[in-house]
Amino acid sequence: MGDKHIFTSKPYPLSSLLDEIENGDIALPDLQRPFVWKPTQIRDLFDSLFRGFPAGFILLWEITTEQRVKKIGIGDKKREPRFLVIDGQQRLTSLYSVIKNSEIINEKFESFKPKISFNPLEAKFEVWNPAIEKDIFWISDISDFFVKTKDTTHSYITNFLESLKSKKEISKAEEEKITKNLERLATIKSYLFTALELSSNLDTEMVSEVFVRVNSKGKPLNQSDFVMTVLSVYMPELRERIERFSLEAKTVPESNKPSPYNNILQPETDHLIRTIVADAFSRGRLKYAHILLKGRDPETRIESEETRKQNLDLFQKATDRALNLTYWHDFVKILKNIGIVNKSLISSALTIYFTYAFYLYGRRLQLDFQELERFVGSWIYFSILTSRYIGSPESVFEEDIRFLKRKKDKDYFIETYKQIINSNLTKDFWEITLPNNILVSSSPRNPGYLSYLMVLNREDAKVLFSETRIRNVLGGEEVCKKNLIDKHHIFPANYLKKKGLKNSEINQVANFCYLEYPLNIRISDKDPKDYFPKLLEKCTEKDLYYHAIPDKFWELDYDDFLKERRKLISRVIKNSVQKIIYG
Repeated sequence: MGDKHIFTSKPYPLSSLLDEIENGDIALPDLQRPFVWKPTQIRDLFDSLFRGFPAGFILLWEITTEQRVKKIGIGDKKREPRFLVIDGQQRLTSLYSVIKNSEIINEKFESFKPKISFNPLEAKFEVWNPAIEKDIFWISDISDFFVKTKDTTHSYITNFLESLKSKKEISKAEEEKITKNLERLATIKSYLFTALELSSNLDTEMVSEVFVRVNSKGKPLNQSDFVMTVLSVYMPELRERIERFSLEAKTVPESNKPSPYNNILQPETDHLIRTIVADAFSRGRLKYAHILLKGRDPETRIESEETRKQNLDLFQKATDRALNLTYWHDFVKILKNIGIVNKSLISSALTIYFTYAFYLYGRRLQLDFQELERFVGSWIYFSILTSRYIGSPESVFEEDIRFLKRKKDKDYFIETYKQIINSNLTKDFWEITLPNNILVSSSPRNPGYLSYLMVLNREDAKVLFSETRIRNVLGGEEVCKKNLIDKHHIFPANYLKKKGLKNSEINQVANFCYLEYPLNIRISDKDPKDYFPKLLEKCTEKDLYYHAIPDKFWELDYDDFLKERRKLISRVIKNSVQKIIYG
């Protein structure tokens, strides 16, 4: 910004801030999440103001009068806003609701009014409860106090003391204390906040930087926050749809009403925004999205009403597709079919939601359901195994979009995605990179290991030495006191510790397999040669293949065992993934 005007510092009595919220001069920002404070936080805020403690800056952003934004509270305002609250939303919303006795909307989109109680004898605030309601020394809801003392506190204090004296004898000192504390409670409305008013000339990147520097404890604003802000200005109902979908995807429905809920995909609004932006504008970088939605050409930087309307229309249509429950649940079904039977198997959320954007494009190309499932499965395995969307995910994804959408033709799409996969999942990848690099890890989040678990689920493999299907346990929603199956060290941990090995060597992913819990306990720390040969009598070749058990591995040195098993695991993954790609 150079020497341009950035902000003005201004003292703001709380009463003035609340009046300007009420008449519409100051509007609720949509750069942060909905109202999420707990009642105890509201209580503590009032206690801080009552005692005169510092309560932080209020950060306001000047906007043009023609913009239309969501307001604090419920009901119509008297005028269009001049400022958005960038930092201080939770504090101002709490104070507005309690002092103005106004309902507000919480993160579940429900109306509510917090009730904070005050004991003027003890100068104590508390969250309302039934016991307080019955206690004559408490004002059960201070909203009533602020409403009745709008002009003067005298009559309220007189009535409160008369009511109290009619039920209990109080001393002169107690009466003076109560009077003093009620008068002090009323002065909360005069509490002086410092507001930093940011210039309307600032763009969202600069506003975000100021926010981070001023509010070191706050959640940094990201690009999806700004996309949601633009929606709040121009299409607030669309923003609410996205937020509701995110909430409902995480909440078990109370009836048989159609819902996005499932136990695998539970998206944040950021995930949905990424999918929608990719589908609408073929963009992976969200920094362009809010610019496009404002109607600005990214190259010329010229904004126009016509461009804005066109881009908002594209965004709305993409939202309709992304939130379509038929598409959503079909995509979840495909995830289950390829082996992602619970959310813990998702190593990269971006991989899933980027793939969902391509899935939506595939539907527009009218790919048949088998080809669509083949694409989703192979693209997800390929992306996970190669860590494709780790590091610089937006730029890589945008490059993928550029290739896959170069021609709007389904044959081109199919041919191109297979070329991309085959050029990465080469013979060297399967025989060298995967076994000798990726799978050399002790991390349970290792992409190669998670891919292997997915394959075991996809192939409906059994737990070793058991008739139980792995996917039936990993994909179940039951909550058990003890896991039905355990990750078992093929070379037991204590056995290897006695040989002087470190945990990072002992816990190599190639040393794990799934066993039923009782068998795992029974094996304990035995040398593999003392238990494995006997158990193998119960195994089929198919079981040994899926669990990648090297022949007579107990005769091998531990390092040689790991090398051999990594090769076998790589073979299992390769064969399953290639079946998806080629059918």
